[in-house]
Amino acid sequence: MLTRRQLLALVVGLPPLYGRRAKPRMAFKSCNWCALGTSIGAGNYNGGVSYVDKVVAAFPSLSGNTHNICVPGSSCDDMGQVSAAQALYDRSKDVNIASLEFGPNDGLKGKSAEAFVADLKTACLALRGTGFTIMVSSMLPCASYDSEAFRASSRSLILADPSFWDYLVDWGNTETTMGGEAAKNDTLLYSDGVHPTDHGYNLMEPQLTAGFVSLLA
Repeated sequence: MLTRRQLLALVVGLPPLYGRRAKPRMAFKSCNWCALGTSIGAGNYNGGVSYVDKVVAAFPSLSGNTHNICVPGSSCDDMGQVSAAQALYDRSKDVNIASLEFGPNDGLKGKSAEAFVADLKTACLALRGTGFTIMVSSMLPCASYDSEAFRASSRSLILADPSFWDYLVDWGNTETTMGGEAAKNDTLLYSDGVHPTDHGYNLMEPQLTAGFVSLLA
């Protein structure tokens, strides 16, 4: 069914909205967001700007209600970030969301995919016990080591067990621009084979923003 604007576009020539992205305009639940993760979330390879900043710009109601506690070099067993998020839980908000972006350093430390996902589940359940709604992300390509099998296995394990997360940001889907294994060699997308460029972060943002739209509607 056509919307009223699309019908008017056909009748009187208004520009249609097909294919155009717009900032969310509907009323959403109030939210407190704690972003946990690595240097990819910290944005220290992009002047301190990461997907966190991009999402806040696209979803203005998050401004002033977002805590980026990502730590460069961290792995999923870093319970310090979990404790920091728990201390930032805001009972005045309708929803508290914790996003977890880990994997590259876990694999670099020699963990198996099974051990990584077990640690991820432990962190998520601890946060859920505090009251957080959980967003997890699949792992992006990583040129620091031969990560392809590790990230494919961990993604499969995450997908197979949705008991500990509420929304999956599937950045590591190999069918996406940023998630394809060859993407790490594209300097338009990754500055060093690991960390996204500003353009890369722009491509990541809509997937994470869609999670907020879904969870806060």
